[in-house]
Amino acid sequence: MAISDNNQDNNLSEPISQHNSETGPLAPTDIPAQSETWSTMHMLALDSTRLSGQAQTASLPMGRGMTKVYSTGDTVDNSYRLLALLGSGGMGVVFHCQHLILGKEYALKLLAADKLSAESWTRFQSEAKALARLHHPGVVGIHNMGIDAQECPYYVMDLLEGESLSQIIKANHRLPQARVLSIFIQLADALDSAHQQGIIHRDIKPSNVMVLAEKSGDKVKLVDFGIARLSNRDVSGAFNSQNKTAAGTVFGTPYYMSPEQSLGKPVDNRSDIYSLGCALFEALTGIPPFCGANAFETILMHQSNEAPSLNSVYPEGKFPNSLEFAVAKMLNKNVDERYQSMKQVGHDLSRVAAGKSIGFEKIESRTEASRNFREEEEAVERNYSSPRPRSKNRQPKLSATASAAIAAAIVLIAIGATTICIAAKGVFTRAGNPQNAEQSAEETETEDKPSDERAMMSQDPDLVVLKQHLKKHKQFVSQTVDDQGNPIRRFIFPEHYIGYINWGGNEPRKAVGTIDVPIKEKVSLYLQCVCTPYPKLCEKFGKADISRLEIVTFSVKEVIGYVRNWTALEHLSFYNSLERTKGIDTSEILKENVPLLDQFTNLKTLGLCGETVMGKPLHGEEIEGSDLVNLKPLSTVNHLMLKEIKNIQPLLAEIKNHSNIKELTLDSLDINDADIKLLSTAQELETLHLLQCPNVTAKSAPAFLNMKKLRNLYMDQKWPEETKQSFAAQVRAYHYEDYSKGRHR
Repeated sequence: MAISDNNQDNNLSEPISQHNSETGPLAPTDIPAQSETWSTMHMLALDSTRLSGQAQTASLPMGRGMTKVYSTGDTVDNSYRLLALLGSGGMGVVFHCQHLILGKEYALKLLAADKLSAESWTRFQSEAKALARLHHPGVVGIHNMGIDAQECPYYVMDLLEGESLSQIIKANHRLPQARVLSIFIQLADALDSAHQQGIIHRDIKPSNVMVLAEKSGDKVKLVDFGIARLSNRDVSGAFNSQNKTAAGTVFGTPYYMSPEQSLGKPVDNRSDIYSLGCALFEALTGIPPFCGANAFETILMHQSNEAPSLNSVYPEGKFPNSLEFAVAKMLNKNVDERYQSMKQVGHDLSRVAAGKSIGFEKIESRTEASRNFREEEEAVERNYSSPRPRSKNRQPKLSATASAAIAAAIVLIAIGATTICIAAKGVFTRAGNPQNAEQSAEETETEDKPSDERAMMSQDPDLVVLKQHLKKHKQFVSQTVDDQGNPIRRFIFPEHYIGYINWGGNEPRKAVGTIDVPIKEKVSLYLQCVCTPYPKLCEKFGKADISRLEIVTFSVKEVIGYVRNWTALEHLSFYNSLERTKGIDTSEILKENVPLLDQFTNLKTLGLCGETVMGKPLHGEEIEGSDLVNLKPLSTVNHLMLKEIKNIQPLLAEIKNHSNIKELTLDSLDINDADIKLLSTAQELETLHLLQCPNVTAKSAPAFLNMKKLRNLYMDQKWPEETKQSFAAQVRAYHYEDYSKGRHR
């Protein structure tokens, strides 16, 4: 996929499907590894379908149920013979073609006629004319445009041979700093040329950057100006009132979208600078700076969350302060505090590449730095009915107006194969009185909301499909036999996947459609954020159907009420450990929920979580370590999973009193080497997972070795060789895990 598995371009999109007209879908592993020839539309990260070179036909909708089929060998506009189908996107298809007279080969893009409104035709013309005006070695060239058979608009572009930056990042996880700087200095120069002609790209991302291997080194081509627009001033500087995309219309890709762009506000060259900063961050670390579980969460993070530092995401990179400074400036949420031109960006990146200093280079820990919130958000925070001191990791809540604006923006984004959870993580949840907590989450999410918010939710396809499926099916599981007469459990999931399922040690697969499982197998179900508003989903499973449940919910109390009598349940987690994204796909367990957890006395694994990075208005207070020391399941579980729980130290000290706990997972906790020394008194621990705890260093090695029964240590930090050797000498195993890749993925 063009997006990191997780990574990213990570947990917001699905693998781009491969299709062969004769053999059907191709697995992602079937993608050729060698350099391929692709046009400018070949790698749209979130709204395209990439096709194999063997696919020979493409159908374009013409409206009123009619289609027009283009095939290899056809002639377009009596000038271009189609040689191969390269790809398809939200607006049309791209073919490899040859000019009949000149014999030259190009890429030809055809626009779907059913989308040929006045606006789309104007945008199509703008795209072609904008590209035609750009004569820069870093920008793909355009050679012609027209309408085929008075039906389908097309234009002709350079045919490029190489790989997209997205493909390169995926293959290598991340790139060396020197190579990244070389690529992005060229991109800054190409974009500066576009900006000087009044053209804003508006969709900068790794999949829109082609890297061509030449003897002199990497050469880049910026492609897909398909959503480019003319800025408010034309080349002569006169004000242009006929903007090609009016304010309020949103195009772009959530991972790389500037805060102002996601709200549909007017954008200028500084929006491109922000997007380029996101792509630069990904090339250096392997993941974009903000990776929500869905489009809404990602956009909200762009609005509210402080961008992490490069070194906090990938400490092994040892990035210099000069580079940290440059990336931080590009990602500043205040447009006036960013670089003001791509020329400035290129200048500073060139200095970084030369080992020179830039700016003031006063780099703070941006995860700890104080946040400059908008006055509107501060007013919301002041008006909470039960104000509490804000946790250093908790983000402010957007107003209903701002939330609705973001939701409306998402509806307009052509993101194709991705899960959109418009109402995810309680962004629309409002602080209220206790009786609201007694309502079902579904009622709260549908009946107790302003009409504009209900409208936003009603347009989310995943929520709509799930809600319809809940109404249609009394149960999601039935016991029957397969074609060979073997007893099975037949799961009937919605056609839009709601999470992952696995059994028998198999790799997790999407929980979508009909899935048959041998009745003797223990089933694990990992539910994603789309299920958050619907705790009653748990009612659709029988008591013996699920052995392992990981769920994200607005209502922990309701979920406990449904699953407490599940006789087969051995593993219960209130966060999704399969897709590791800090602050995403987690429930918030409140102090008032803790006594309810005492009902689970037969669990083997329990996963608990507290505050999240995004935050949301709460009816109670989130749990701390001291709230859990007397929890009854501590005396029965074998594996305890803890994520984003503040002041965890009292619970760490309590672990030593529970010899039944053999495995411990600590994820995204504020702990350090001293806390590991405290934990080392837990002599019965055999396996420890330590993830996203950057303040725990190799200095803790003696404390780990003091745990006499500890045999396996899993960390997302790379320790020095001598430290690992000291572990091996005592028959201990140190395992490195790339957190961004998720678990079992």
